[in-house]
Amino acid sequence: MLTHHEPNGRPATSATDALPAVLGEPAVVLLDAVQRLSLARSLAEIQEIVRPAARRLTGSDGVTFALRDDDACLYVDEDGREPLWKGTRVPLEACASGWTILHSSPMVVPDVDADERASNEPDPTAFVRSLAVVPIGALDPIGAIGTHWMDHHEATDEELALLQALADSTAAALESADLWRNLEDRITRRTSELAERSRELEDASASVRELLEEATVRSEDLEAAVDYHRAILNILAHEVRSPLTASDLMLDEILSDHHVEGPVAENVADARRCIAEAVRIVEDQLHRAKLEAGVLRPRLDEVSIPDLYLALRGMVRALRRSPAVTLEFSSEEHLPALRTDAHMLGQILRNLVGNALKFTSDGIVLVSARFDHLARQFVFEVSDTGIGVAPDDRERIFEDFSQVAAAQHARRAGTGLGLPLSRSLAVTLGGSLELEDREGPGSTFVIRLPEKAP
Repeated sequence: MLTHHEPNGRPATSATDALPAVLGEPAVVLLDAVQRLSLARSLAEIQEIVRPAARRLTGSDGVTFALRDDDACLYVDEDGREPLWKGTRVPLEACASGWTILHSSPMVVPDVDADERASNEPDPTAFVRSLAVVPIGALDPIGAIGTHWMDHHEATDEELALLQALADSTAAALESADLWRNLEDRITRRTSELAERSRELEDASASVRELLEEATVRSEDLEAAVDYHRAILNILAHEVRSPLTASDLMLDEILSDHHVEGPVAENVADARRCIAEAVRIVEDQLHRAKLEAGVLRPRLDEVSIPDLYLALRGMVRALRRSPAVTLEFSSEEHLPALRTDAHMLGQILRNLVGNALKFTSDGIVLVSARFDHLARQFVFEVSDTGIGVAPDDRERIFEDFSQVAAAQHARRAGTGLGLPLSRSLAVTLGGSLELEDREGPGSTFVIRLPEKAP
């Protein structure tokens, strides 16, 4: 628990002690939904949680749950006065949910008759007057959650924020459900393969069969242990991330809605920085597990450097530890198109900027982008004026669980997985990550990526 002390030496109340007094019904509904989603293992379970939660959070008359199906929206579920969309498959360009998915942006429509984005809704009905739709997934939405009202209603910023928080937790739950399904498929396939192998071994001699069966059992035990540890890792990472995200949302609500000031505000800000660091570690571990399992594949799209920087600013905002450190972003003008996985690239940059902020007490952290026309590569650099890296440690920092001595003494030690993961992601994108040789304080990490990832 974070506390501070009054002049008389008695501990003052922490911001977390005040949470029960400041939580309203919407926050309680959201927290309950997030916790239940963290335990959901199928699409049906997720739908059962999302439908009532979305209606209670917004006070709407109906809810739709749509998933992207190539170039169309598949309305897999609905909760309303009567079925309007459930079971239909509509082109992305022809419905509000599709517009939200294509633009990765929420939509608020106070009057469906006056907004052309909602004019092509399937089976339009007179009693649907207003809409609010949010994407499921931030950078590359996999679906959308929609709410509608019979009377004129313009969704408030608070309603939209709560609905988006529910959608973000839904995206994590769907990802977890996919991992479970893949694990079950692998177990089923492995069981089938082992059964076939057993039938073949029955034709061999007793002694050979005994030796082969023993080897099969050992191999099966090892593979099961690997699969089990990967599954446990994914489950733990997901179930830690969901309450952390909910906690950060509630702390943000305290800061923005209740005018918290003074030492309590500082405690809340410190708590949010701790949460951001914990979420970063959890997400790094999830990516690591996916890479090792061979299920992480780049999803290529055209990446806008300004949009990438904007998202990065928001992700690393809570990681700043000192007001004496300036975070700057720059890029060359007229850069060609970069086609890569925006989420993977953002993860690499977030790890590098997070490390730079962690080990820089004053000065500057600079993120820059340029294009090497000779090599036809994009070059991103993250430089800082921090403690730097000793020559003997330049390669060791890219080894799993490696912690150099200077970093351990300068700051609280991390996991030692961020840089190895970042290099693995860069290689997955067809590029590289290196530490640039330089004299003087600070470090410069250089990412090189092809114009188009393989």
